[in-house]
Amino acid sequence: MTKFDYKNIRNIVFSAILLIGVLFYIEAIKTILLNILGVITPFLVSGAVAFVLTIPMNFIEKLLNKVKSKKFKKFIRPISIILTLILTFGIITLVIALIVPQLINAVVTIEKNLPAIAQKAIDFLKSYSFTEAYGEKLDKFVNNLSWNHLFDRIKGFFDGSNSSIAKSVLGTASGIFGSIANAFFSFIFTIYILADKEHLSYQAKKLVDAIFLEKAPYVKHVLSMTKNNFYYFVKAQLIKASIMGIVTFIMMMILGLPYPSMIAVIAATTDLVPLIGPIIGVFLGVLFILIESPTQALIYAILGIVLQQLEGNILDPKLVGNSLSIPPMWSLFAVVVGGSLYGVVGMWLFVPLFATLYKVVSEWSNSRLKTN
Repeated sequence: MTKFDYKNIRNIVFSAILLIGVLFYIEAIKTILLNILGVITPFLVSGAVAFVLTIPMNFIEKLLNKVKSKKFKKFIRPISIILTLILTFGIITLVIALIVPQLINAVVTIEKNLPAIAQKAIDFLKSYSFTEAYGEKLDKFVNNLSWNHLFDRIKGFFDGSNSSIAKSVLGTASGIFGSIANAFFSFIFTIYILADKEHLSYQAKKLVDAIFLEKAPYVKHVLSMTKNNFYYFVKAQLIKASIMGIVTFIMMMILGLPYPSMIAVIAATTDLVPLIGPIIGVFLGVLFILIESPTQALIYAILGIVLQQLEGNILDPKLVGNSLSIPPMWSLFAVVVGGSLYGVVGMWLFVPLFATLYKVVSEWSNSRLKTN
């Protein structure tokens, strides 16, 4: 038996033993991994938040760097971080102040009109023999439903005191970070990342050099490509969503449509989701306005379609098209795969990741063709 055969057999046996061990202790391994994930979650959240906040912070730093004073230079980073945090919390506060009152009004309007709309739907279904059974089921469901109890619970969430709203927001934050302590820790760690991002980047590059040795330059090239794809993708999505939200608000005010602030926020938020987000935003807007007025809902639907066309033909090529060199078909593929695996977060993550994979495969193919 040659040395090569012995090494191969040894590796196969070791791999088989390792696989059997994993299969036998899969639940214990799963528990350990979940515990590790729970510990590092604040760090992951901090990294993601810091990555997004880097976009406005870099813009603010460019403006402050125009100041020629040498003494002022050392204060640029702290001032940029403070202004970025003020801007972020200001936007969040403004959005809550705009959307909550209109959401309360929407719930009140739905409370008044939805029973009548449900009855019309029941009558419509019962009027045809092939849908009569569905009408009976809907009628039974509506009769068993306590409208007052349902809407009292919905309004109680929004229409309580400021403290109840604050508790709801705190509850959401606690759900995300696990606890208020973790949220505070994540906030502090985010500031640290923003303040020392260049040094952290240098340390990461040294670590790559130490691990991958002669392959380190290529690994750093791929990591740099991945970082740039994420940075420009997130930047493009945020700019595009902001533009769509502002334009939606202005056009709704001009056309006199109801709930302009709330629907503009919905349009901007859903627009962050690649490809299918704008469609979802228009659909939700139509649903809210439909309770108020079917005619106005139709007007908003037309407005939404027009804005989507402008977005697809003007904003997407200028912003997203320049940020990621990936064909639309592969973008759609990435959105579908990412969404099926990890929901909305997966849609966001998989587009820039797939753009990186697409670029790596393209470079590899071109290199192989040149050598042959």
